[in-house]
Amino acid sequence: MFDATRSVDLLDRIGEGVFGLDRDGRFAYLNAPARRLLHGMFGLELPDPVGCLIWGQSPAIDAGPLGRALRRAAAEHLPVTAAVQDGRIKRGDLVLMEAMGGGFTWGAALVRW
Repeated sequence: MFDATRSVDLLDRIGEGVFGLDRDGRFAYLNAPARRLLHGMFGLELPDPVGCLIWGQSPAIDAGPLGRALRRAAAEHLPVTAAVQDGRIKRGDLVLMEAMGGGFTWGAALVRW
């Protein structure tokens, strides 16, 4: 049986930054490493980020590569395997992946391929 509390606990313990946004771009979840990453890279300081929009928090997010990648990921729903097979994703690339949830939320992960 799925235990959401255990899943959130796991996300809080890993060293990678993980955050989830709803379809409007509001934070649904943000672990401590993600908070540090967003603060260090974009100066983003949100004491209680759940429910806050990511858009408008930092021009570097809105107009930069992260904002473009988040909007594209939400719009395209392109499988990663197709992008690897046709050469759009290569070893060493930074890849932003998103997933849609049944509760109208989506999450993203930025990984070095």
